[in-house]
Amino acid sequence: MVAAAPGATAPANSLTYYAVAGETLSLYQLGYTTGASITTANVTVKTGDAVYQATAPAFTGTGARLVTGNISVPSSASFTGTEGSVSVSGVPSGTVSQPTFTGTGARLVTGNIAVPNTFSATFTGTEGNVSTSGTPKGSVSQPTFIGTKAQLSGTTTATGTVSQPTFTGTSKTVTVS
Repeated sequence: MVAAAPGATAPANSLTYYAVAGETLSLYQLGYTTGASITTANVTVKTGDAVYQATAPAFTGTGARLVTGNISVPSSASFTGTEGSVSVSGVPSGTVSQPTFTGTGARLVTGNIAVPNTFSATFTGTEGNVSTSGTPKGSVSQPTFIGTKAQLSGTTTATGTVSQPTFTGTSKTVTVS
């Protein structure tokens, strides 16, 4: 900071102020000069955590073989304490693929197994009614046939009578939307 009295050469960057002594008004000027300019330079600074890398340590030295012939090793163990239950929850990870067969294949022969040669069957026993309830789960897809197809032919005549069926049970209203 520099001050100049009235009549002196005005300093650079001046500011005028006054002072009064009796009936005399004096005007002063204040100014400032700058020294050397400030210089700057770009530098690199740390902005985050550093990245560290390490490898597993390697053994160096002379190996030694440990012999347990004179060290006692337990042959059984027992538990003392309070037993408890362990539960685990979560979603298993991984995939399960269809297993594959390894080994030697074998051909099965049915020459000595009795196979019925007629296409009729009979039931012996006491007939009864079966009822179920519940909501089915899952999905049904078109089945595929694996095997040897066979052509069946012939005629038949139905016997017996068909009458109007009757409903037994509790009537409910089902709305399908």
